[in-house]
Amino acid sequence: MDESKITQQVQVAVPQVTQQDFINLNAQKLGSYRWPKGAIESIDPRKLRLVYLWGNRYKGKAEGAWSAKVDGSPKITVNNQEVNIKDGTPYSGSFPEADFDILVINDNQATPEWARKFCKIGFESDNFQPQSYVSASGGVIEGDNSGNPHSAWMKYGNEIVDNYLLPLANDMSKNTAVAYVALDIIPLEVIQQSMSIFNRQDFNSRDVAVTSRNSVTEDPIPVLIPFYVLEYQFEGQTYYMAMMADKKGLVNCKVPGERGTGKSPEQIVEEEMPDKIKQVKIMKWGWILAIVALFVVNFTVAVVCLIAWAAGYWFMKKQINDRIKEILDQDTIESKKTADLLRKQLTK
Repeated sequence: MDESKITQQVQVAVPQVTQQDFINLNAQKLGSYRWPKGAIESIDPRKLRLVYLWGNRYKGKAEGAWSAKVDGSPKITVNNQEVNIKDGTPYSGSFPEADFDILVINDNQATPEWARKFCKIGFESDNFQPQSYVSASGGVIEGDNSGNPHSAWMKYGNEIVDNYLLPLANDMSKNTAVAYVALDIIPLEVIQQSMSIFNRQDFNSRDVAVTSRNSVTEDPIPVLIPFYVLEYQFEGQTYYMAMMADKKGLVNCKVPGERGTGKSPEQIVEEEMPDKIKQVKIMKWGWILAIVALFVVNFTVAVVCLIAWAAGYWFMKKQINDRIKEILDQDTIESKKTADLLRKQLTK
C-alpha cells in the first residue's frame, strides 16, 4: 500500500507486547509439538517483523447474558443447613450495558494467510499514535484498505463483541452472590444484606459463554493494528508464527510439527500393556469374592480374601499408574527441551 495514500487521521495502535514476549510465548506453546529433524533450525529469527494491518475502530454499547456450569461440587450453608451443589449444574445471569472499544482488521483478498484467524478477534488498545509512528517503530504496513473495509465486522461482529465481554462474564459467573441468586439458593435480599461477605468468595465455574446485543454508536474510523510475524521455509513449504500485539497476545501458527502423539498417556498404556489392563478390569470386581466367602465360609476367610484382593489390585494399578506418570514426566522433559531449543533459535 502506498504510504502517501495514508492520511494523517489514521490511528496507529501501539504494540502492548514486545518481541521477547513473542519469543517466550511461542516457545512455550510450541514446545509440546514434535518437530521434524531440522525444522526448528530452519527458522531465521532475523525475519521476525512488526507488521501493521488495516482495520477499523468500533465503539459502541452491548448488553446481554452469560451462562456457565458449576465447576466442582461446592458445599454451602443456607439457614444452618448444608447444601450440596452438583458438579456441572448450569446457571446463568445477565450483565448491565457495557461500552466496547474494539479494533478489527480487514477481511479481504489482501489479508495475509497468517492473519485470517485474527479477523474474528478484536484488538484492544488505549494508546494510539499518528501514522508516522509505523516507521518510527520499525514496522511495515501490509494488507489493503480497498473494497468493503467493514466486511469482518459484518461477518463476525457479534462473535467479536462476545469475546470482548467474556472476561466480564467470567468474573461475574465466579462471584458467589451472582451464582447463588442464579441457582435460586439464597434470596436476593439476603445476599444484598451480606454483600461484602459474598463478594469476598469465588464460585468456580466453567464453560462460560456470552450472548450479547450490541450497537455501534460512533462512525468507525480507519486504524492500523500491530502484529508480530515470523515466516520461514522448511522442505519447500512456508510456515509462520504470528501474534496479535495486544495484552491478550493471541498466537496463530502453522508449523511442520504435530502436537504430541495425538494419544493420551492412558491410551498409550492400553496399547503397551493390554494384558495388565484387562486383568485390572477383571480384578476390579474381586471384592465380590470376599462377600461370597463371608456367606459361604466364614468371616476370617472373607477378610483374608479381601486383603489379598486389595493388595493385588493396588499392585497392578500401581504398575499402570507408574507407567502413566513416566510418560507424563518424559513428555514434560521433551517439551522443555524443545521449548529451550526453539527459544535459543529465536534469539540467535
